[in-house]
Amino acid sequence: MYANGVLQISGSGDVYDQNVASIWAKEGITDAATKIVVDDGITSIGSNFFTGLVNVQDVLLPDTVTRIGSHAFSGCGKITSLSLPAALTSIESNAFSGTKITEMTLP
Repeated sequence: MYANGVLQISGSGDVYDQNVASIWAKEGITDAATKIVVDDGITSIGSNFFTGLVNVQDVLLPDTVTRIGSHAFSGCGKITSLSLPAALTSIESNAFSGTKITEMTLP
């Protein structure tokens, strides 16, 4: 997490599923993030991973993401648009519940 509100996820492979609350809620930083950037190499956004990041407005997903887990962005109430990556093959239940997405670009 950067001081400017950017939460950047880097590495390779799957981002792990979380139990009900996201790791960010457990750390008490759900209000700090305003933008999520997932780097190339990440292949899966785990269930509940970004749940409750209430001030996130922008999400950038790389073309390497193939799965978005259940409730992955649940409660991210300021997200209004999202572009999904071309490699995406699975969006699990309630992945975007509690968002305000009115525009989504599909692969």
